[in-house]
Amino acid sequence: MRRRSCRVPRAVLIAVILAGSIATPLLAKAVWQGLKIETEFPIDVKQAKAEAVLDVEPSAFTFDPVVVTIEDKPKSATKTVALKIGLRNNSDRDYYAYLTATLVDADGKPIASESEKEKADDDDHATVHLKLKLKYAEAERVKNCKLSIAFEKE
Repeated sequence: MRRRSCRVPRAVLIAVILAGSIATPLLAKAVWQGLKIETEFPIDVKQAKAEAVLDVEPSAFTFDPVVVTIEDKPKSATKTVALKIGLRNNSDRDYYAYLTATLVDADGKPIASESEKEKADDDDHATVHLKLKLKYAEAERVKNCKLSIAFEKE
């Protein structure tokens, strides 16, 4: 009995592999059609409450000044850095906002990071709260907050 085998020309196999390798990044881009914003602002851990205006390019999203609250807890020798970020979606579509705040020292080395996801309905205001708990030694090193915000269509 003879075995039947199907021989596919190498050119066809190469074409299929190339098409798959090109289509994969294109499909991934189709899923992600949002905007990504990265900004940085200073933080003074000795000040109990402050506001920081975000330096961002104009888009369909506007931001309120970030309210930075520092809560001192001497019993546990920690400080909590709380960030309240208000954003307004001025577009006609709903989005999910993915926010990541990273506290960094003077050299830009990360100390602590926190992320949150919030739904930003069309023509509506959303508020995101992030809390980062730090030991006294870590809190004294904090100089800036790097804020990364990414938007994804619902």
